[in-house]
Amino acid sequence: MRNIKTTCLASLLFIASLISSCTQEQSELRSGKVDSTTAKVFYVAVDKSDTVLLTIINKTNSIEGNLTFNYTNGITYKGTLKGLMHGDTLLADYNFTTGDGKWRRNPVALLKRNGGLILGVGIMETAWGRNYFAKAQPIDYEKGRFIFKEVNPELK
Repeated sequence: MRNIKTTCLASLLFIASLISSCTQEQSELRSGKVDSTTAKVFYVAVDKSDTVLLTIINKTNSIEGNLTFNYTNGITYKGTLKGLMHGDTLLADYNFTTGDGKWRRNPVALLKRNGGLILGVGIMETAWGRNYFAKAQPIDYEKGRFIFKEVNPELK
């Protein structure tokens, strides 16, 4: 029972921070801090008690954004995305910090499907100190545990 209460409280705190973050970013868009030719979209994914917040800014030739993973065990990964759309797939670099403050970079693949995005799972290779998806192995979107749904930042 105590674990359920803790999980519910953690989820409520995350949703409150999501609304606050989305509202702040929306006000930046209105104030002109974000170019009016860009489109900003907010997404949330939930798997059991783990939650992920994704903000994507569609620019003319690229995509940028923010990605935050909040796991039930208290681990948080927070960082930025930069990448390109290839048809219905966003391939990006995710530059993030771990809970202990260490900086990391990993590739991310998101597939557009049914009005949302699916975070793909793939085999990683490392070359020259940088991680890549293995070219010989396809990225698997059926095994992706985070399925993002678009959310409206105006909800309060």
